[in-house]
Amino acid sequence: MAEACRLTAYDLANMLAMEPAEITAAPEGLEYRELEPSEAATTENHAREILSEAKLTIAGPAMIGRWQRGWDEILDRVRKNGVSEATLAPQYFRHEVFRLDGRYIRAAKAGFELRLYAAIRAALFPYLFSGLNHVTEFGCGTGLNLFHLNRLLPGLKIIGTDWAESSQELVSLIANAESADMEGIRFDMG
Repeated sequence: MAEACRLTAYDLANMLAMEPAEITAAPEGLEYRELEPSEAATTENHAREILSEAKLTIAGPAMIGRWQRGWDEILDRVRKNGVSEATLAPQYFRHEVFRLDGRYIRAAKAGFELRLYAAIRAALFPYLFSGLNHVTEFGCGTGLNLFHLNRLLPGLKIIGTDWAESSQELVSLIANAESADMEGIRFDMG
């Protein structure tokens, strides 16, 4: 079995084409192991099967109800348990196997994907948005990016746009819970 590895600040800097010194906090909870060649081959074959048999769900107007139900589930969770990274996490953050730097890996514990995205946001948001007064995210979904952006750069005017009403309400709940200058606005290109 492959040895256990951990994604470090140096690894994250390389992934993001940044200098290691620009990564101000070491990512936590990003332990994994590289898949053995037979496991990687099985994973690739499964992915090819999904793609060749058109098993992927196609987004679009026919799926609006499904997305709305998903955001409604998260809205209910936030109403019951409050605003946090865990309550705002979309349902699709549930995978165990990933491609990382051209390799297939298996996360050591659940939540790897969510923690990796948090580490990427912590590195990129200050780099990309420092010095700005206002940021708008189009298609903000649950508002998870906005939640992190506000925590990393408090005082920023933040607007989250989405077509789903529950998304706009989630942004309002984040704004209230975090005392943020944040607003949810309906935006639908369809």
